[in-house]
Amino acid sequence: MNEFSVPQEELDIGPRSVSIAITEVCNLHCPFCYARLGRSHLPLSFVCELASGLDRLGVLELTLGGGEPTLHPDLAGICRHIWHHTRLGLSITTHGHNLSESLLEAIAPCLSTIRFSMDGPEPRYSQVRGRPLSALIAPLRAAKKRARVGINCVVSPAAVAEAEEVLKIAMREEVNDILLIPEHRSGIPTLSEKDWKELDQLIAAYQERVQICLSRTADGFLTAPTLDTAVPDEFHFCHVTADMSLQAHSYGDGSFALRIYRHLPTNWRR
Repeated sequence: MNEFSVPQEELDIGPRSVSIAITEVCNLHCPFCYARLGRSHLPLSFVCELASGLDRLGVLELTLGGGEPTLHPDLAGICRHIWHHTRLGLSITTHGHNLSESLLEAIAPCLSTIRFSMDGPEPRYSQVRGRPLSALIAPLRAAKKRARVGINCVVSPAAVAEAEEVLKIAMREEVNDILLIPEHRSGIPTLSEKDWKELDQLIAAYQERVQICLSRTADGFLTAPTLDTAVPDEFHFCHVTADMSLQAHSYGDGSFALRIYRHLPTNWRR
């Protein structure tokens, strides 16, 4: 999408990408996580209706998250409906520790990409996730046989060197790409000037060896580019929470209820 621009008058009302927190449930407690955790799952019928509507409004991609999406009881049904009944690209972001062989077999044919969260080597990984990194490698390798695989890495303050170790793992495991996400609180980056400089140098050293993507929270802090917004007014992203609300960001405060689906285009404009 950053290789061509679309005239403003030809843009659809829908954003390029919509993330959906299909569940508030997670069995890990990572200290930097800003997701709202609880017991709610989005109903299968709601997600399917929402996906079909988003497709009609011109959205290109859905990303399923949470909480931990593999703990949603109807995840396979959600993936099958979106893949077979819409034109939407579909990816999932998971910590990977509940990705059994049977679940992977059910969802992988219906996914564009499976993204694994990996925020450092040992011992940091175990400290953050409460599970050993070795327990993640097996499902990652199994997923690689069935779908595109990416790694999401949160870069924390004074931990750029640990991000480099994750880059090395990404190269060793031959994943398709790695997304570097500078840690932030409510959208405000927490990295120091020294961290940003080290991260810039790290990206320059590895960008020819592995595909590196950057979250938009890095805008203005790095010389490496984030997604090119060739059309400044284009609508790029929004988020749907597990309580059926629409937000501009997954960490946003303001929201609009989605229970009345026909109001969605109006809420997007707002």
